[in-house]
Amino acid sequence: MILGCANRVSYIHPGDDGVTLREAFCIVLEAEESSRLAVLGSLPEALRAEVASLVEAHVRAGRFLNPADPLGPGSRLGPYRMEGIIGEGGMGLVYRAVRDDGEFQREVAIKVVGGRFFAPEAERRFIEERRILARLDHPNIVRMIDGGIAGGQRYLVMELIDGSPITDYCARHSLSLRERVRLFQTVCLAASYSHQHLVLHRDIKPKNVLVSTAGQVKILDFGIARMLDEETATRTGTLAAMSITHASPEQLRGERPTPASDIYALGLLIYEILAGQPLRLEMGMGKLLASLDQPVEPPGKMNRGIPADLDAIVLKALAPEPRNRYTSAGEMASDLQRFLDGRPVEARPPTRWYYAARFWARNKAFGTILAVLCLAVAAGFVAAVVEGQRATEQAAIAQRRFDVSRRMIRTVIHDLQPRLSEINGTVEVRSLLVAGTLQYLEALSKDAADSPGLMRDLIDGYVQLAAVTGAGGEASLGNTGKSGEILARAGVLAESLLRADGKSPDSLRAVNALFRARAYREAQFGSSEKAQAYARQSLALAERLSALLPDDERSRDTVALATAALADVATSALERIELYGRAVEIWNAQEQRHPDPQRRRNLALMHRDRSSAFMNGRKFPQALEAARMAEQIDRELLAAHPQSPAARLDLAFDLGAMADAQRAQSDFARAEQSYRESTELREKVTQADPKDFRAADRFAHSLFRLAGTEEQLKKWNAARRDYERSATVYSGLADRGSLTSYSRLTLVMDYSSLARLDRLKGAAAGACAHLRSMKAALAQLDSHAAFSPIQREDLARMQNETSAFSKDGCAAGGR
Repeated sequence: MILGCANRVSYIHPGDDGVTLREAFCIVLEAEESSRLAVLGSLPEALRAEVASLVEAHVRAGRFLNPADPLGPGSRLGPYRMEGIIGEGGMGLVYRAVRDDGEFQREVAIKVVGGRFFAPEAERRFIEERRILARLDHPNIVRMIDGGIAGGQRYLVMELIDGSPITDYCARHSLSLRERVRLFQTVCLAASYSHQHLVLHRDIKPKNVLVSTAGQVKILDFGIARMLDEETATRTGTLAAMSITHASPEQLRGERPTPASDIYALGLLIYEILAGQPLRLEMGMGKLLASLDQPVEPPGKMNRGIPADLDAIVLKALAPEPRNRYTSAGEMASDLQRFLDGRPVEARPPTRWYYAARFWARNKAFGTILAVLCLAVAAGFVAAVVEGQRATEQAAIAQRRFDVSRRMIRTVIHDLQPRLSEINGTVEVRSLLVAGTLQYLEALSKDAADSPGLMRDLIDGYVQLAAVTGAGGEASLGNTGKSGEILARAGVLAESLLRADGKSPDSLRAVNALFRARAYREAQFGSSEKAQAYARQSLALAERLSALLPDDERSRDTVALATAALADVATSALERIELYGRAVEIWNAQEQRHPDPQRRRNLALMHRDRSSAFMNGRKFPQALEAARMAEQIDRELLAAHPQSPAARLDLAFDLGAMADAQRAQSDFARAEQSYRESTELREKVTQADPKDFRAADRFAHSLFRLAGTEEQLKKWNAARRDYERSATVYSGLADRGSLTSYSRLTLVMDYSSLARLDRLKGAAAGACAHLRSMKAALAQLDSHAAFSPIQREDLARMQNETSAFSKDGCAAGGR
């Protein structure tokens, strides 16, 4: 059966006796004309004919049956002068109006509650819409301006949107496929903002998504929206209001809606935008529910110009089960961006051929290089086989084949990998490339297991693969467990290599790089004691190498890298400052003798790391100066390579370090500016390659720091928005991989900050909800991690905070 009113329907399981003739008439009358047959068909036979007769009579009577007369042109409502009706819905009428009370003049849209027949339900939803719109502030969501009661009627004043439904706009302006996708992507981002602010729209459809004459998207009509952080009182079998032709399967089944319900509606909307017509649904509730469990034909069946990637995105959003849809509207927007960038979309199975095809299409020049390389490797093997068949000296030919293969593999590891790291969106491709190369290396090692050169190549390959898999320190996929296994395999080889070839400079360099990688990973995800042990081993090997080759530039670079690695894992701020200072001296001298972009990058990194050490030592002016020195170098490097994700992140980290020092000295205005630029740079890298776990992690951290500064400046709404964004990114990353202890601590502080802001505005329920999230995050935090003194102070404060609020009645399961 159906229960509801005001242009919405609610499904009740057959057999529910709660429906009345009045309620059935109300819902059929106020349903959209395209839905009325479906609504009538779902009614019990005993009611169907009588309701149809009543609706027909009501339509013939026109406004005679509506006890509330519309406000005519020229009539007033508070300071607003009505100019005419521009829309009509179940809750009442929408007028074009002008404020002309002498304060200022502005055209607006005013929604007024309808007649007395609908008053109780309409008024409740009207008040709810006003409360929700007051909570939202987004350029693509209609903005509330005013509201009140005049002449006994409630009214809501909103910005006036002169536009048309998004589907009509696309057709009228003959938008290209990419233009349609970009326009719809804006809708997804606005929906994501709404969800982040705990608001479900629940009625996303073309007439509620307008595009202005200037091409700006606006989502409107939050009349049946609901707050996610509120418990909705429901009775068995009922469902909150909805539009039947744009409802998700779970809504039609009478289940409580979630963000996945809005994502399903977004899927219906993009289907219509791409196919040029809505998804055809069966009429009648029973048939409709049955049809929703059937596979949906992709929009490409209706429009042959739709690529398979877009079909996959639409079908993922329209998955019958919520768990199979996108986890958020933001994730759907990101997948659309991947399509626009020519990168693999998440909605399609991650086959190697698919990823290779997308990479080739996106990087044709580099793809040509890789193709030539692969052909060269293949040709080398073929030539060696042919030569082997003809030659008599099999051992010599096998050696030549071995040498050719090693040279090609070294090209992949040492030449192509650094170049690929400078191209956006290559993390996954790099991982696949290194993994494939290692398979060749491991196959060769069976024939020459005692070759020091081959062992070095294998160690180098393992270090590279661990880095892009998730060892930390650079762009990666975030799989820290697997990266640890890869480094452990390299460690076994390193022991053999040192026994067999421990005096060779090349072998010392290879093992030194491995020890540095293991030290960094342990510092991030393991034991600080192990991290320091690996770092000391790395420095000992570097000093042995320097003693063997005292005039060698590469040896001095290795000593500087090992010194910096030991500084990274040192627990004393003074020790870190001293060690970073040593590394700065080495690279300064190296740069003066032989200028090199990589050395300049390392020098900037040391200045930035030294700034962090000064911060921990509470030497804030020195920290700011060191960060500025890093920023000056990295701005020059980014200017030389403006599209390099690594260069963007380097500058972003410098700006973050500057902002930390500015904030510590209470220069909040400059700190906000530095944090904002840093955050924007990090967001660009994250958007360019959503697979890059580290970039997203650092983006979330910057959002947290920016929010804290906005809070200091009393920009409460901006602070809340950025704390929520930070927590959302961190939570998503926690589902994908392992967060570092520092990132988990930041997530805890996000929740603590949100609870604090809720308490300031008197929102006890919200504060308690964030406090529970904070306690859960604290439970997953390794309290033995190598936190700085300042971080330990924060940790102790938040632990005390949870205890204090528990005593105040805000325990888990409380309000």
